[in-house]
Amino acid sequence: MVPSTIYRKLGLWLALATAVPCFGQKRRLSGRILAYDPIFHIVKVAPSIENQEIVILQMESKGHQTSYVKLVVHGFGQVQIPDRYFTSAEILTVRATRDSSCDQKSVEFVTKLADIPPPAKKPDGTVNVPRNSGKFMVSGSFRDRSLPALSNLECYSLETAKEQQ
Repeated sequence: MVPSTIYRKLGLWLALATAVPCFGQKRRLSGRILAYDPIFHIVKVAPSIENQEIVILQMESKGHQTSYVKLVVHGFGQVQIPDRYFTSAEILTVRATRDSSCDQKSVEFVTKLADIPPPAKKPDGTVNVPRNSGKFMVSGSFRDRSLPALSNLECYSLETAKEQQ
C-alpha cells in the first residue's frame, strides 16, 4: 500500500470515529422514582445471586422540562435502591449506561398489587420471575397526582456494588 492510501484510510477512520457517539458512556441521571416494577421490587432471590430493581425516573431539566427514563439497577443483595427513594420525594442521582435492549414501549400504572398477576411457580416450587410486564406501581410521593401517559422510554442500566447500600 502506498503511504497516501494509508493516510486516506486513517483519515476516514478518524472522521468516522469522531462522528459516531461513544457507546457505553455513563450519563448522570437525577430524579424522583415515579413508579417501579413491583415484581422485581418484592421478589428477591438469595443475596449471592444478582437481583434487580426496575424504576421509572421523573427528571426535570434546568428549563423545568420534565422527562422520564427507565432505570434497571442490577446488584447482589436484597436492596438495590434504598426504600427511602420509593416512599418520599427524595431525589435519586446515579451514573448509568444507556441500554437500548430494555427500552420500554408502553407503561401501565397501577396503585394496587392486586392489579398485577403473581409470578408463576415452577414444578419444583421455585418462583419464575417474569420479564417486565409494563405494569408499574406508582411510588408513594406520586400516588395522589395525575400521571402522564408514557411510551417509548429510553432505558439505562446500572450495576451496584453491595457496599453502596
